[in-house]
Parts: sequence; structure tokens; C-alpha cells
Amino acid sequence: MADETSMALDALLTSAPQVASTLSRRGFLHMAGLGLLTAAAPAGVVRSAPAETWQARVAYSYGVKVRREPHLKGEELETLGHDALRTVQEVIVSEEPVHNRIWYRVGEAEYIHSGGLQPVATRFQMPLLSLPLNGALVDVSVPFTDMHTRPAFKASRTYRYYYSCTFWVGEIAEAEDGKIWYRIDDDRSHLSHWGLAEHFRPVPEHEMAPIAPELEPERKRLEVDLARQWVVAYQDDTPVFMSRASTGLTMGNGESMTPRGRHKVFYKRPSRHMAAGDSASDGYDLPGVPWCSYFTTTGVAFHGTYWHNDFGRPRSHGCINLPSEAARWVYRWTMPVVPAGEHLVKDNPGTRVVVT
Repeated sequence: MADETSMALDALLTSAPQVASTLSRRGFLHMAGLGLLTAAAPAGVVRSAPAETWQARVAYSYGVKVRREPHLKGEELETLGHDALRTVQEVIVSEEPVHNRIWYRVGEAEYIHSGGLQPVATRFQMPLLSLPLNGALVDVSVPFTDMHTRPAFKASRTYRYYYSCTFWVGEIAEAEDGKIWYRIDDDRSHLSHWGLAEHFRPVPEHEMAPIAPELEPERKRLEVDLARQWVVAYQDDTPVFMSRASTGLTMGNGESMTPRGRHKVFYKRPSRHMAAGDSASDGYDLPGVPWCSYFTTTGVAFHGTYWHNDFGRPRSHGCINLPSEAARWVYRWTMPVVPAGEHLVKDNPGTRVVVT
């Protein structure tokens, strides 16, 4: 698999100028550290993480193990609970687990497997003073932020929103202490939640602008390889983008919950509250899932992921989990195009999706 991935990367870098101009092999290894690709990286140190900007949040609800060596049999030092933060000092490519060999060094001899750690940052924002007619799209720019029923810290807490989640701001309010708050109207429950404005970054239009929109829809396609757990974007027969993924789990009949076959993207939205079932059992409740590109009428989509960083093996209920930056690229590159300022688009089928 490593040779195949490396060959695909070489093809991408040499034959896709729109990507090669911004993605060097060093940049590829940086992407590997974020979980986009891992199989092509050699064993050893990948890169040093910039301590002033690179943090990691424990994404698993049951926590993660800190080990003395970067492998699954390394001595266990402690367990970090959900939402604990650590500074990543180095990114290591180990020999295991095979599907995701990336480990983070968080101390002198302290290592955590990357699968349970979401790379995050803490970047406080200047609040908006006004809103467009349809509201403003924002993403969470801190590791997490607690939401409230009113714009006040003493108000009851509702949800905890996480780094890279996207939401639409519907109102701005100033509290008695001078703090600015945003009202987020939940797109599923239609309830309102209030959060500190400085924890949300307005997403600039250029980060949502379509990529290669001049190409006819038939010249673009996305190929999803369920066996290898990756997604490759092609313009004609030229690969222009590649990312590790986590697709649907296997059902009782041995078939993947991600439907094989030929599909087309037809419905897109930059933010969606996804929920199903009983959250106490096998359900999920995930507000602010970013950069959703749907290609089946049953709700299967490419989308960003903040509840794990363990790409390379099936984990979903059918959707294709991607790192949030990869999901944004897919959202921008695929057709139909979501007009600036619009919350969603449903249009004639656009970009082809082939799941094998």
C-alpha cells in the first residue's frame, strides 16, 4: 500500500499544477501529521510541530492512553480524559497500527496515538459588528467552547462546540459585562444557543470559493476506495487531490454501510447537525458537522470530522469521514456550487462519485 500511495502522490504532484503549486512532499508529510495521509510516510520522525500553534484535544469520550514508546505495546503512563489538551512536540510515524501509524509526542517520553487526538488551535477572534441578511458562517477557533441558553455565563449550558465545527450566526448581542455573544440557531432542533463571539472565526468568502468551476461536470469525479480507505479527486484522468478517509462500517451481510456504485453530488451545505438513534447506545449527536457534500438521498455525504482523527479504517454509519480541511476542499471542488451567503444548495446532479 505504501508504494501505491507514494506513486499516487508522485502523480498528483507532477501532473496537477493547481495542487502541486501548494503541496510539496514536505507539505504532504505535514498533511500526514494531520491524518490526511499516512501510508506513504517512512518510519521515523515526520516533522517537528510548532509548539506555539499545535495543540491536540482528546476526541474520544473514553479518553486516550499515554505511552512511553510510540507503539501499542508501549508502557501505559496514564489515561487522559475527554477534551484534555496537550501540546504536540513531534509527529512520529511508527510501525503500528497499520491503518494509521501516526503518533504524537506530547512530553519527553510521552506518546499518544493520533487517532484519538484532534489537532486544534487557540485563536481568539474580533467579534463581528453586523451580520449579512442570511447570517454569517463561522467556525470554532478554539479547542472547544460551551454554549448557553442566553448570552450570559450564568445561563444553563447546552452543547459544547468543537474546533473546526461550522455554524450560522443569526444574531449578535452584548452582555452586561461588555462581552459579545453570537446566537446560533440549530438547524436540526431549531433551538437557539449562545456562545462567546471571540471563540468563532468568520469564514472568509475565498475559503468557500469554488475550485475549478469552469470545468464541465463530467470532467470531475471522486473515487472512494473502501478497501484502501482513501478518496481521490480526478480532473479527466489526472489526480488532483487525495485524502485518507473513514467510510461506513461493515454490516451483518459483509457489505459496507457506504453504498458501492456510481453516484452524483446533488446537495451541499457548509454546516449540518447530524444525529441519529439513542446517544446512550449506538447513536450519535454531532452539531456543526462541517462541509457536507451529499451524494445519496439517504443522507450519505463527504464531511469534516472532529470526533476522531483515526482515518484509514471504517468508522461511520455510511458517510465518508474526512479531516475538515479535506472535506472543505471536496465541498469547494464538487458541483453544484453553493452560492456565497447561502445555507445550502440542492440542484441537478453534479460531480460524479464512484465507490468501489
